[in-house]
Amino acid sequence: SLEQTERKEWVRHAVAALPEQLRSAVKLVYFRGMKYREAADELSVPVGTVKSRLHAAVKRLGEAWEQAQPATND
Repeated sequence: SLEQTERKEWVRHAVAALPEQLRSAVKLVYFRGMKYREAADELSVPVGTVKSRLHAAVKRLGEAWEQAQPATND
């Protein structure tokens, strides 16, 4: 549907706007399906660093999503 296509496009743009370190972790784990260890090896960083980068990326994406949503009157 159009709404799903728009959401996918928003995600692509939001991920592209992340700092390189966060973006590369997201692309490897979520888009390419790598395990944390594989992504860590690819990035030459410890597994914990991959996890913390993913956590930071997801937090930023969540904040960006909240800001992108129209305000509602409760």
